[in-house]
Amino acid sequence: MDTGDCLAAIMGQSMGAGEAWDGEIKIEETIKKVKLGGVAAYGSMENSKAAFYQIMETRLETQTVEELAELFSAVEVDFENNILISMRFQDSSVIIHKRRLPVFTLGLNDRLNDTTNDLLEEKVILSSTFRFLGSYTPYGDFLDGHDGYWYGFSNQSNSSGDAKMYWVKIKKDDYTMTEGVWTLSNCYLKAIGYFKVDTYAQRGVRGVIRNGYLYLNAYDDAGIYKINLNNSTDVTLIPFGFTSAGKSQTGSGTCANYLFMVNDLIIGWDYQIKPDVTTTRDAGERVCFTV
Repeated sequence: MDTGDCLAAIMGQSMGAGEAWDGEIKIEETIKKVKLGGVAAYGSMENSKAAFYQIMETRLETQTVEELAELFSAVEVDFENNILISMRFQDSSVIIHKRRLPVFTLGLNDRLNDTTNDLLEEKVILSSTFRFLGSYTPYGDFLDGHDGYWYGFSNQSNSSGDAKMYWVKIKKDDYTMTEGVWTLSNCYLKAIGYFKVDTYAQRGVRGVIRNGYLYLNAYDDAGIYKINLNNSTDVTLIPFGFTSAGKSQTGSGTCANYLFMVNDLIIGWDYQIKPDVTTTRDAGERVCFTV
């Protein structure tokens, strides 16, 4: 670069170099790199390991295993109306609970320690086809479709052949149900999730629904499958371009969340899937708290 073609900014003032300059520039302060991933999925100059700055803590040690199971099986929360919807599969039935869970308001009969969780309505829907697979650990999960329906899925991990997935679709306003089984040719899937109540409650979540498609991790952690909810032949494998660590966002807790969605952004441990279905590798830090 010829002299006169450069512009240096020193001490807040701009200086054009006309002739060769043999001065010295000292760097007094540097700015940390910002990691993609970690804090709220994007990271910050502060750190990339904490999702939020904690301003309050609610402990659940006093709640029973069954009460914890209700929270672990949550599918949808209406924050404005203080309603939580939990869904479980038991004895060939889908059990839907509508519960009062105060978030931003407090009633006269609500407990002051944030543990109010009162049952308002229970709906039991008998299924003839849909079921959770597995024996010791039941494999399956329920998800909010964000389209007026709840969906349930059940499959077991497969590293070869075709994937077999049981599904159920339940309309929110009248509880009408359809169910069936998909055979997904040459799809190698992780199990979509698991749920079990024993001496303690446990749940694992590996899938999310966005814009009419189910997203579920590939068996080898090198990509993610996009499956059309209304046409199971419409399946796309989205490669990451690397092998994901495949870790849970919530660490080693009994409620393991491997994949979740913020607005239209799907977030895994070390990758993000944007609304245009492009993928981005990130720093690989958890972005929510361990339960």
